[in-house]
Amino acid sequence: PEARDIHDPARFTGGIMASDAERQALREVLGDQLSDAFRLFEPDSGHWSWWDYRSGGWETGRGWRIDHIYLDAVLRDCATGCVIHQSLRGQPQPSDHAPVVVRLAWPPEEEGDEVEVWE
Repeated sequence: PEARDIHDPARFTGGIMASDAERQALREVLGDQLSDAFRLFEPDSGHWSWWDYRSGGWETGRGWRIDHIYLDAVLRDCATGCVIHQSLRGQPQPSDHAPVVVRLAWPPEEEGDEVEVWE
């Protein structure tokens, strides 16, 4: 993840999942072809999708955004929103990850078409 995707980037940057080599490898895989759906709509830090059980991350608000949906150009143009359902993480016996959902107006809109929204 990028620095803005980590609750304490100064502490974790350079370590596992936050090393320069890992970040560079992801940039190479994504290239100019794929975009992070969540970042199309939310540029700021403070939005997490994972919290470490061992350190009490959920209870203390210390999380990471490590769950992503990547969109190509066609899907990027259809995207109408993307959310992390953090409220589900607060349920009894949850996963340490919260679901990420992208909303798409699909199929791609053409003039005069009715568009079905998929979520």
